[in-house]
Amino acid sequence: MTSPEQTWLGADHDAATAQLLEQLLTAEAVYPAPHAVMDEAWAQIETALPDAAWSDAEVQGGCDRFFATVRQCWPTADKSLVERLQAQFGATVPLAWLQTIGDRAQQLTQNANSPLEQLVDCVQPLLADWSIEDLQVFARPMAFAMRGASTPPEPDPQDWSALSRVEQARYTLQVARYALQVAQTESAER
Repeated sequence: MTSPEQTWLGADHDAATAQLLEQLLTAEAVYPAPHAVMDEAWAQIETALPDAAWSDAEVQGGCDRFFATVRQCWPTADKSLVERLQAQFGATVPLAWLQTIGDRAQQLTQNANSPLEQLVDCVQPLLADWSIEDLQVFARPMAFAMRGASTPPEPDPQDWSALSRVEQARYTLQVARYALQVAQTESAER
């Protein structure tokens, strides 16, 4: 009688692969080094770091550069627009709003409306208690900037619950601007 591991591995796999799989599936904890060695290594790292604390601006700038490099290494072209929005703004904007913005942005890429109309149409279901004229006032500077060919920078992360209704509306429009331009770029590349 064969075990489930043997059936899954098949007859073609060698004994080393089977042992590795068994170790991974049955081991309680796998550490790259004993705890004492790891504690010593962390102590050396901590003493090697300078005592001066970095300012928030330095930390933010370093984080921005790091994540920009990571995005270049692992392009997100294979992800859907909604997945990209959730990855970038999921900690800031409610996920249902990102879903709506992503879906609307993809629909509006086929639309010949002006950038201003597209921005307002993209957020209208989410900001239904705002008049179209008010949304147009907020969207006008962004629509003007959309005439350029480049993708806009991502909006800076915000604490959604700390934003006023006006700030939430403006931030939502910034996310919509980003989504529309990404959707249009992807549509043009197809």
